[in-house]
Amino acid sequence: MAVLDDMEGGAITQRTIDHLNKTTGWMKFFSILGLIILGIVTILLIIGIGRISQLGIPLRFNFFGIVTLLIWIGSIAGYIYACVLLLGHANKLTELSHTKSPSALEQAMDKQRQYWLVHGILFIVNVLWAIIVFAVAR
Repeated sequence: MAVLDDMEGGAITQRTIDHLNKTTGWMKFFSILGLIILGIVTILLIIGIGRISQLGIPLRFNFFGIVTLLIWIGSIAGYIYACVLLLGHANKLTELSHTKSPSALEQAMDKQRQYWLVHGILFIVNVLWAIIVFAVAR
């Protein structure tokens, strides 16, 4: 009953491929939703910085302000990349369901690995920076 039985370590059944394929709609939905939300957040960040300067509030970018802004910009870019990876993962799973190609599965799994790697790095950087800021603020 195996569909992909030429892969090392075993076979993948049509049922497994069907289960993977059923998740692609949600992956595409959340990746596109993520891109839209990140676009809105970016626009609000730009408007907020512009509005602060229009109100005459001086922008004092000390070391922590500059690093925080860079981390925000880096996080936005990282999450955009993660959304693109998730969309690519979904597209490769769709390709897998049509072609039954082991390379499509390998590429899909690599995109998923990269997706979680990006999320892990972003999480660690943001948590460490928050700890540093709160420790210094005391």
